[in-house]
Amino acid sequence: MIIQTVKELLKLDSPDLIYEEWISSCKDTIPEGIHQLNSVDVHDDDAVLRTLGRVIRYNKKAIDFFLNTCVFPKEAKEFPLKMSASGWDLAMTKAHPTTGFSGTNDSRFLLPTSIVQRNFPAQQHTNATVIAHLLHDDNATVIRHHDGIDADGLLDLIMDIRYGGHPTVLLDVGAQILDCSNEELVRRWLARYNGAGPRAAVYFDNSDNLRILDRDGVVQSFSDSPYSNRLEECLVYLDDSHTRGTDLKLPACRAAVTLGPRLCKDKLVQGCMRMRKLGSDHKLVFLAPDEVIKEIKRVAVVAGNTVDARHVLQWTMRETCNQLQTNVVNWKAQGYAFAVQQTGWDHTFDEKSDPQRIQRLFCQKEGKSLEEMYGLDEDASKDHQTEYTAASKETIEKINQHCQNFDHFSLADARVQEQQEVELAHEQEVEREIERPPPATPAVHFVHKEVTKFINTGVLDRSSSAFRSVGKSFEGSSLVLPLGGEAVFRDLVVSTDFYHTIKQIGPHTKTDDFLRPVEWLITTQELESDPGTPDLILLSPYEVEELLPLIRVSNKIKLHLFAPRTSASMLALDELRYFTLPTGIEVSTPSLTVTMQLNLYSGTLFLSNIESYKEMCQLLRLYLRKVRSDIAGTGAVNSNGFVNDPTARKKLKMTRRGFEQDPTSFFRALFQLRRNGRTFRPSHMGKILFGQRLSEDDFKKDDDTDSDGAP
Repeated sequence: MIIQTVKELLKLDSPDLIYEEWISSCKDTIPEGIHQLNSVDVHDDDAVLRTLGRVIRYNKKAIDFFLNTCVFPKEAKEFPLKMSASGWDLAMTKAHPTTGFSGTNDSRFLLPTSIVQRNFPAQQHTNATVIAHLLHDDNATVIRHHDGIDADGLLDLIMDIRYGGHPTVLLDVGAQILDCSNEELVRRWLARYNGAGPRAAVYFDNSDNLRILDRDGVVQSFSDSPYSNRLEECLVYLDDSHTRGTDLKLPACRAAVTLGPRLCKDKLVQGCMRMRKLGSDHKLVFLAPDEVIKEIKRVAVVAGNTVDARHVLQWTMRETCNQLQTNVVNWKAQGYAFAVQQTGWDHTFDEKSDPQRIQRLFCQKEGKSLEEMYGLDEDASKDHQTEYTAASKETIEKINQHCQNFDHFSLADARVQEQQEVELAHEQEVEREIERPPPATPAVHFVHKEVTKFINTGVLDRSSSAFRSVGKSFEGSSLVLPLGGEAVFRDLVVSTDFYHTIKQIGPHTKTDDFLRPVEWLITTQELESDPGTPDLILLSPYEVEELLPLIRVSNKIKLHLFAPRTSASMLALDELRYFTLPTGIEVSTPSLTVTMQLNLYSGTLFLSNIESYKEMCQLLRLYLRKVRSDIAGTGAVNSNGFVNDPTARKKLKMTRRGFEQDPTSFFRALFQLRRNGRTFRPSHMGKILFGQRLSEDDFKKDDDTDSDGAP
């Protein structure tokens, strides 16, 4: 995770600033050589671990960065609504019977109410026969080992088993081997025989293919290896996920079976029955950690300190009952959801059906507020309250009747199970299918005749369809310019070709990921809107390329290259002095107000000086100093620093134009889109938009200028 954290840090425009924040509280205790991030070879993983490992391993700011960057965006992602399916949908009543097969039947109590597991009379004795085999004296041994044993410790334990011979088969039913791959484990196991005994080892690789590794280190597929028909010369290792469904014709041998927490009987029996000749040529020995032994002694009646297979079976049966009691919560929740959807299906083809109602029946609420997630809730089943059809009511009645056998409760208990699922992740198979949006189609570029006319005359017709205001440039995206935004950005317009980046197909097509960056802009002194102060017209690269011959000879406008300042070391281009065409015409520098408009729209992160900061706060109407006593407590200044009361604005000398509605959330979202989701909190604009006041020190000036005038 340290390597991943550093790699994510390097993706930022200003990694040095964030790194400096990490080490600000411990600079005196770390070597001077790593006070700067560029002093570390960040491309060498070993060097990163050696030099930065102890610095950021327990650093709260680094941990927060890792969580916010790597964990929460993936693991905490939610949608307002979700559509779900479960085993209930597979087993729903159809015109023809639904059939299936299961080698065990302990989970029959949690089957959907529409399906029943039936056993043929000839198979009624199967459970008793398997249990009898497990209770045989040859399989009674249970060997105890300490908690947290690693792969080498487990192999040493197996090699120390003398009575009855070394086990040549290892069945990791309890999922105890987590610190090495399957191939690495069998390689270490073979090495312990020092050239004697087994000559190869059988295992499953990461792609679930059966492989054989010989003593020479050669790996072959099971079918191609000469040892596939000589398993008596092989060690066999089956990891947790392959102790069910694997069928190998093993010769007479002994198997070591690992036990783990919360192991149910079905899983244990399925794992042990990989030994098909159990009860005759195949034998077992159980390996149990201390915590499992303690649980076995607590559940089973153990005479003395000797634990055997009989006690193990008693414990797994109790764990099975506990899991049934726990899983009935999810079973009931899935059943209720199925009943609601069943009602939806019944109304789908109704002529009087309401689309909103159909959506409400098929979709479940996923996103929750903090109060809904962690607050008290009387009964989560209220989310499923609806007008059930007759078939749905019958399903609900069967569910409630079945739950009475478990002394069951409400759906609110399902939330307790959500955290437990994480702990059992290694026992569950999850298949995710990611549905990504369809590829976007690029828009067709064009040069509007009004744009050409503007280049020649310097006169811009704001009513023309060739140009858009800033507010209209966000149409098609998820962003809506706050109230007062059009007045704030009155000196800034964009061309229609600048706005059109993709073809929008339907109202659900969003342009959030396709906002065009600001690169080329035109200034002129001919606009009637504000004589003497140049307005800024943003053009697309295509328009600039097509109109470049006209721009070179025009005496009315001037072309400027621009890029938002995204790092503190980057040159500020907002004064529009660099790469200008044509060179013969003089166009005055934009006013500070116009410059701040450009910086806001383009996603500039760092301002040039304290005056720029003051002007930015005026436009945003943010007051980030300590609020005056006559204003404090009136609600005139919100938690973001936005002054929403006109009277308070006059008292705070915010008399110029600005936003009438708190714009901080809008610009946070805009800057996130401009940054492709990367954080910008340590930058000037990040601090401003999150309510932190700047001072002269933030602009790295040597003079001790008084900044009391800053908002």
